[in-house]
Amino acid sequence: MLRIIAVAGSASILIFSYFHPHGRPLWLPFKWNVLFIAVNSYRIGMVLYDKYRATRLSSEFLTLHHDHFHVIELVDYAKLINLGEKEVFKPGEVVVKQGEWNEFLRLVLEGELDVFRDGHRTYSLEEGNFISEVVRSFIAI
Repeated sequence: MLRIIAVAGSASILIFSYFHPHGRPLWLPFKWNVLFIAVNSYRIGMVLYDKYRATRLSSEFLTLHHDHFHVIELVDYAKLINLGEKEVFKPGEVVVKQGEWNEFLRLVLEGELDVFRDGHRTYSLEEGNFISEVVRSFIAI
């Protein structure tokens, strides 16, 4: 909303700068306000596009947002989701091994993962849980 007000204000300054009371246009403030209008119009368009993309999320991701990430604005959640990629693991497949470097932060979308430490099952991860630790093994079940 503030950007819309800034565009309206800059547009009124354009009119004032062009039809200045001294009888000739003031080109320097005119050009600067054209630049301000262009930048703010671009940012308004990006905000509207981000809101549009957020409404286009799949029902799976919208449900995940509603159930686990409702404190995050939908637009920010959509940006986060669009940064990642979906991986599918077969039952029994090791996702991350204890002691190996893990450069990814993973989120369980569906199913359950058993967590093993030193060969012993310690707990399970369900939908909405993150996998990010380097020192544990995770096996899809």
